[in-house]
Amino acid sequence: MNGGNYACTTCPAFGITPLQHFKTPIKNAISDLSIPNGYFYTNIPQGLAWAWRTITPGVPFDEATVINDPTFVKHKAIILLTDGQNTVISADAYNAGFTSSSRRDARLKDLADAIKNLNDNDPDNDNEILIYTIQFANTSSSLVNLLKYVATNDDYYFYAPDRASLQTAFKKIAKDLSNLRLSK
Repeated sequence: MNGGNYACTTCPAFGITPLQHFKTPIKNAISDLSIPNGYFYTNIPQGLAWAWRTITPGVPFDEATVINDPTFVKHKAIILLTDGQNTVISADAYNAGFTSSSRRDARLKDLADAIKNLNDNDPDNDNEILIYTIQFANTSSSLVNLLKYVATNDDYYFYAPDRASLQTAFKKIAKDLSNLRLSK
């Protein structure tokens, strides 16, 4: 899916890389990312929403599948990585209230709650969605609290002040997901 962003008219129309088992297209997509000059906003709820849509079967992403094998572990995971505060540009004074910090953070919490409520309403955890959050190179305590809230629980939150700790966080997440698969 490609699309621009109303508030960032210079943002390139990057698409979302479809779910797949091949590293090269994923690495290429990451390498192609760039920050448009002068655009320093991080809309975290939008990232979480698109991640949720991507791993949920059905349009617009048909790469996610429904698995009807009762012996297959059906956990899904979102890794929400951010290096910025939850900020967006306000296009005009009319909608400025909708882009205030408290409302943005509330929308992110509401979205995380919606995903977690799906888990709570699935007693067998057949389609559980785990949310891992990584705070990269940003020391804001308000962001710590926000990302801990969004994560499945505090054990799913990681602070990574540098590249080495980011790699460690991803290794821990990979190990955790592998252990889930083996324990079921």
